[in-house]
Amino acid sequence: MRLLFLLVLSTLSLPLLAQLDLGSHFIRGSWQAHQSNPALLPQQRITISLPNIYGYGEVSGFTLDEVLQKNDQGQTVVDVGKAISLLEPENYIRDRIDLGTLGIGFHTGNWYLSLSHQVRQNAHSKYPKELAQLAWEGNAQFIGQEIQIAPRLGIQAYQEFALGLGYKLGKNFTLGGRIKLLNGVGNISSLNHDFRLFTSDDVYQLTVNADYALNTAGNQLRYNGFQDISANLDVATFDWSNNWTNNTGFALDLGASLRLGKVELAASILDLGQINWKQDATQLAIKGEYTFEGLDIFPNVWTDSVSFGSIVDTLEARFKVSQTNGAYATSLPAYSFLSANLKMNESTTIGVLAYGERISDEWFPALALSLQKQIFKGFTLGGVYVIRNKRFGNVGVNTSLKIGPLQIVAATDNLLTLLQSSNSNTVNGRIGINLLFGQMEKEEQKILPNEKDFFK
Repeated sequence: MRLLFLLVLSTLSLPLLAQLDLGSHFIRGSWQAHQSNPALLPQQRITISLPNIYGYGEVSGFTLDEVLQKNDQGQTVVDVGKAISLLEPENYIRDRIDLGTLGIGFHTGNWYLSLSHQVRQNAHSKYPKELAQLAWEGNAQFIGQEIQIAPRLGIQAYQEFALGLGYKLGKNFTLGGRIKLLNGVGNISSLNHDFRLFTSDDVYQLTVNADYALNTAGNQLRYNGFQDISANLDVATFDWSNNWTNNTGFALDLGASLRLGKVELAASILDLGQINWKQDATQLAIKGEYTFEGLDIFPNVWTDSVSFGSIVDTLEARFKVSQTNGAYATSLPAYSFLSANLKMNESTTIGVLAYGERISDEWFPALALSLQKQIFKGFTLGGVYVIRNKRFGNVGVNTSLKIGPLQIVAATDNLLTLLQSSNSNTVNGRIGINLLFGQMEKEEQKILPNEKDFFK
């Protein structure tokens, strides 16, 4: 029980930095748009992507503005009871961080080749409202009821080495793909997901039916009995000192784009693959039926009304946690983009994007509307309206600024978060720096007559 309790608390403190931002997909001709679809080729003959970062985080249920209040001493505190009352029957926390270290892409005839390296981390947690109620208020409220409290948890960090290839068939149709070599740094993932509690009115008896397990690799979770458990789920706690581990895998990106006059259609699917975890791979599992009498665990934890050590001793005596070593595999979250862009004139483009993300056999869709405007040569400003996870207040901005060979790209789908973070459930943002050489906008520039024109 304490193992579950610690994991839940650790999960709820995940950094709020898994979905991709949708605005950068519309910055056509950029390295960032190319990352969302390998068939959307950069406009320059050579593009060098310098270090860039993307972060995303989302929580369901409540915002800080809804649960912060002043206490009798004038201090601002979180009203935990109200926060729990605002939770949905099923709730989630998700985050993703991508750190691109270096990338390079170049045109050669009708082909486009690219190489890149990224450090990536993604995490998701899904938990029932009853789990939060139990942790804060105890099981007395559930007398005569059986509740399911098993959380779903997945967190992994890895390196990605990508080799991309694009090919233009004729003037209007382009195909693209990337194959990725993955090297895992750390992982925690849950399975089976059955942890049911029944509290009877007979001597306050608590019955637990469990079939719950965690696969772990790396140093994120250490278990040496109920008295010695540590869980570190923050991306900063992953051990990046190893240049290479035995946790390897592959993934694939596929994309296509088609021009029909002033309309461009594009489709892609990203991160089709998995990581095979072998190094320090362990499974912790609890399975069976357990009975406790007269034990209302969680309020005792918060109030210290009884010795916590005695509770731990009771749990350790009853629960049987099996620990086995063995390799396992986890699939990556997969992302899909289906978009249409209409060029209104030389400086204005409008677009629509249908987006989807698959995480742990669940599908999270989103829809985006875009307006891109070239303010002057080298400077583009865009706006995007996003409907995501039944939320309709997401308005974002994106921009691309080119000064000489230097290009700066920035995007966010949640401008409100930047202006008033305590009133938002979601935050995401991207910033990148590119070096660009050799313009490829015009058809006749594919074959350059003189070498001196290369760096126009």
